[in-house]
Amino acid sequence: MNWGRTALVAGAAAVAVATGVAGATWVNSVRADSTQRVCADFTDTVGLYEGNSVTMLGVEVGTVSTIESRGDHMRVTMTVDGDVRLPVDIRAVTMSSSIVTDRHVELTKPHTGGPEFDTASCIPLERTKTPVGISEALDAMGRIAGDLTGGGSPEDTLIDQTLTAADGALADTGQQWNLLLRELSQVVGDPGQRDVVFRRLVENLDTLTTMFVSNWPDMALLLDNLRQGIQLLGEFSAEFAGAVDLAVEFLPVIARNVGKYDEQVYALLDQYLPQVKQLINSRGDIGDLLSKLPPLAAQLPQAGAR
Repeated sequence: MNWGRTALVAGAAAVAVATGVAGATWVNSVRADSTQRVCADFTDTVGLYEGNSVTMLGVEVGTVSTIESRGDHMRVTMTVDGDVRLPVDIRAVTMSSSIVTDRHVELTKPHTGGPEFDTASCIPLERTKTPVGISEALDAMGRIAGDLTGGGSPEDTLIDQTLTAADGALADTGQQWNLLLRELSQVVGDPGQRDVVFRRLVENLDTLTTMFVSNWPDMALLLDNLRQGIQLLGEFSAEFAGAVDLAVEFLPVIARNVGKYDEQVYALLDQYLPQVKQLINSRGDIGDLLSKLPPLAAQLPQAGAR
């Protein structure tokens, strides 16, 4: 009796253990299926630690699993929720909300369509960024200050010499600057009144622009006529330029001939001008003579008449 009860209890315990193991295995498989592993290469991971959060658009979607060195860069492996879809050109940056907090990984954009990122490969260095640390920023400022103050070759001290020369040129000029500012203040006058003037100027400008807008058809016609006038002037200028070129070619020839034959021309004119004057004085007699020609021509026998 006791032996049978013991066997029954042992069997029930074995079934419970098997059920628990199967349930744990199922839960682990479900959890494993609900996450995905994503890796990214960064130049450095200062301030980033295992367990830090992974976010997308400010919402936490996973955590940092491992951080390992890969020679000249660091590889960060992240565990991300399985329902998070990543675009093929996904980018990652390490960032922090303040200088005293640890950094986290921010995936830059969600998937909105097209192919998805293959998690079998890692996000390359070309698509990851890390912020400049405070020490690096201070080192850069120190190098800039050293370049400005010189201390090396003569070329390195050029800015230092320039600043020194400017300081020497501005030395003991405080009174002149003060006087200049006072005169400038007098020119500006009362700022309140100047404000009124500027307001009126803006209002007048608004009125002017409103007039242009309301009368735009007439303005457009005026501009079109102006454009046509400018085109006509351009065409005339081209033709006039050709005429000027011809004049430049012929004027020297005419000038040479006038200088060569001027005496003969003047003698010829002296002979013919009196005759022309006499013809002008006899224009009445000539007119009467010409008026009698048509009747005389009508009385002449017709050509070929019998």
